[in-house]
Amino acid sequence: MWKLAVDKWIDKPPVPFVFIRYIQTTPEVKLQTYNRLLGKQEADNLKRLRQEVIRSCDPFIDTYILKAAWDDPDEECRRIAQERVGTSTDFVGVKARKTA
Repeated sequence: MWKLAVDKWIDKPPVPFVFIRYIQTTPEVKLQTYNRLLGKQEADNLKRLRQEVIRSCDPFIDTYILKAAWDDPDEECRRIAQERVGTSTDFVGVKARKTA
């Protein structure tokens, strides 16, 4: 459903948002979706969709997505990734950031 939502309804932001927010999928599909959204022209609705992909992640199951999102170009995506990783930085394979 995630693939279909992004492929078919990317121009109708509420549709893919609802699928990503409320329906879980495999880590592979999450990573593919995240990378596709990251590769598209930067727009607010795509940032919000990436944010929802990151929010759907568990640090023990979705390590690859969180590791990729750790260096996302969007500050809010990075913040959400840091929040999702929490104290599991060693497990995910990222270096802890100092907070201001």
